Amino acid sequence: MLPDTETAVETLSPDHGSFQQSSERPPIAELAEPDAAIDSLRGMNGWLLGAILLTVFGLAVLALSSGRDTGTTRLGHPLSAGEAPDSASTDTEQPTTPGSKAAVSAEKNAALAPTTGTSASSKTSAQLPSLALRTPKPGDTCDDLLGRPFTPKASPKPATAQALWRQALNAMMRGKVQVAQKQMCLSAEWNQSGPATYGLAEFLMKRADYAQALTWAARVRNDAQDASRRARELTGDIYAQEGKLDDARQAWLGLFAEAPGDAPIASEIAARYVKAAKQALSGKDDGLTERIFRRAVILDPTNADSAAGLAIALRRQKLTVPAREWVSYAVSSNPQSALAQIELLEQQYRANEIEQARATLLTAQELAPKNQRVAFLARALK
Repeated sequence: MLPDTETAVETLSPDHGSFQQSSERPPIAELAEPDAAIDSLRGMNGWLLGAILLTVFGLAVLALSSGRDTGTTRLGHPLSAGEAPDSASTDTEQPTTPGSKAAVSAEKNAALAPTTGTSASSKTSAQLPSLALRTPKPGDTCDDLLGRPFTPKASPKPATAQALWRQALNAMMRGKVQVAQKQMCLSAEWNQSGPATYGLAEFLMKRADYAQALTWAARVRNDAQDASRRARELTGDIYAQEGKLDDARQAWLGLFAEAPGDAPIASEIAARYVKAAKQALSGKDDGLTERIFRRAVILDPTNADSAAGLAIALRRQKLTVPAREWVSYAVSSNPQSALAQIELLEQQYRANEIEQARATLLTAQELAPKNQRVAFLARALK
């Protein structure tokens, strides 16, 4: 049985520029877009909600990356006023009646989707579509930026470290990435238990500098409150980006063992990650959403919702080829997954695959009859 962890939530203090800990579980906001109206999220655990909260640091890095697709038209099909530009909602997931139009359409979609030659129950992470989607990009080290070897201070000064961390955040917000990285290096020198150590690890991972990111994640000290747990999760994320799936699994599973030798149930952990990632779909950090769905699908390759969610996050980042591979995998894993069928419909519509989209629409309408996006696409495909 998994431990019911209650990790403190990380928030940025506007007064001190440092990360403070709050033991109060924040409320789960109502999702504004139809693509994130997933009712089951209200029961998610506090530690997972903390994992998906956006920090100023994360937003600043995202501001430097390419924007998501938010155009007002889609392949010749204009969006109506007030229509949400995307959808990932399941609304309701009713069992499909055998022999019904939706069931027949779902079977056709599953037959058309690439398969691994195994049943859903026997799929393993070794048979997943590729997860190594980005070319590693080694960059400047702290030694390069400081012009000398990085040297942690023998006598830490947390106040100095916090001031430097605040300067790093300000520089990041102004788009001065190299200055921000240098200030983080200086902050980490003055206090390895401060936020800059983990901040550098996440910053470098987002820039695809995986070797350095692993080094900094390993430097996060065990006494750095919940940063140690987040660093271990991040280590798994880095391994996943590199395609080292077994290493990633071990990094995540090790977080949930109640005692040495315990064997946490990967599918239960994956289910928790799926809930957190679905909540993250309502935000704008598609990179974070991708990371959480990656965790879920690696831990439980049979979970179609995690594969479909990963496809959504990849599509939003304009990684269209892997997005199609992952939604096809999701549909082949479970043709009755509403999330998978809606995302397949979305991708077919965007690719102007009109006849295929109309066939998928039958399934999506039966699995999610109240979904607003499905309703819009039904009108557009007439």
